Amino acid sequence: MKDRTKILFVILSMAGGGAERTAALLLNKIDRKKFLPKLVIFKKEGSYLEDVAGDVEVIDLKKRGRLDFFRLIFKLRSVMKSENPDAVFSLTDYPNIVMVLASMLVKKKFKTIISERNNHRGYLNAMRFKFIRKALVAFTYKRADSIVVISEGIKKALVEDFSLEPAKIKVIYNPFDIEKIKDLSRQNVRHPFFDKDVPKRSVIIAAGRLTGQKNHEILIKAFKIVREDFPAYLVILGEGELKGHLEDTVKRLGIKEYVDFAGFKKNPYPWMKEADIFVMSSDWEGFGNVLVEAMVCGTAVISTDCQSGPNEIIENGVNGILVPVNDRDALAKAILRLLEDRKAREGIKHRAFETAQKYDVTKIVPEYEEVFKIR
Repeated sequence: MKDRTKILFVILSMAGGGAERTAALLLNKIDRKKFLPKLVIFKKEGSYLEDVAGDVEVIDLKKRGRLDFFRLIFKLRSVMKSENPDAVFSLTDYPNIVMVLASMLVKKKFKTIISERNNHRGYLNAMRFKFIRKALVAFTYKRADSIVVISEGIKKALVEDFSLEPAKIKVIYNPFDIEKIKDLSRQNVRHPFFDKDVPKRSVIIAAGRLTGQKNHEILIKAFKIVREDFPAYLVILGEGELKGHLEDTVKRLGIKEYVDFAGFKKNPYPWMKEADIFVMSSDWEGFGNVLVEAMVCGTAVISTDCQSGPNEIIENGVNGILVPVNDRDALAKAILRLLEDRKAREGIKHRAFETAQKYDVTKIVPEYEEVFKIR
């Protein structure tokens, strides 16, 4: 098909995460009459690979390890020269840095678009050699033609910390395939915590990597307080390096029989739908995908009012509840409020579902297509 804009999507891998899910959605839903998308992946792995449409060519750079930085720059440069794209779109900071540096080595110029998916004030400060990474972000982000971010909070932080031009930063919220989520949420969940025959049993659910950023520990401590007043149960979906520590915390608090670490679920939506409350207890986020997903599933949501995202999704007390970051007592109080007041919980669920509609993929993809256009 003639006159299509050829665009390369550049990403580290397609391992489960918000950026990878968004990449798969965009690759599948972008208008094929206007665009020819291809996927350039540093390492061909990840559960979201199987979700990418069959007509999308996947180019594997075969990343071997942490020391592949310069090799990836030159391999991506070769791909750019051979593919001769009209635009290149990268997702997350490491591919962003590599993509911009590679593009500077190519004589023929094309539109460079980077996408920041998280708040750098959180993840950069947690990195080794953070000063080097910050310098690379500052150098490369200033040289990209356009920057897409997923919340106003990220835009504000980038402008303040790296003196980037606000005009070239576009806020586009993450897309969600709402009809697909609703369909997947109808599957059955087999778990003793969801046993309908047990009276007055309520389930709280959380989903996310078991890392420091997500701060599941404060949720567990809040849940300990909740259990003193209400017969609730807690399910945490996800895997990560803090699993052992969190399990030890549960044992130490004497609530082991009421908490289950159910592992990573490719389809978490039935779990969200069956739960009474969804809680996100993060210290920082880029956006907070799981909040919107829980809203689509018809579950009342509570979130920390952390850096970037949640307070752009949740209107406190209307379609969800916001609590201060790392505040055990405030989180416990919010959970108990919704558990004890069914009417309030149902109202929040209804308004949350209405809020989620504005993030539907059919509304978000055209915004990306506008950024990808070559004028």
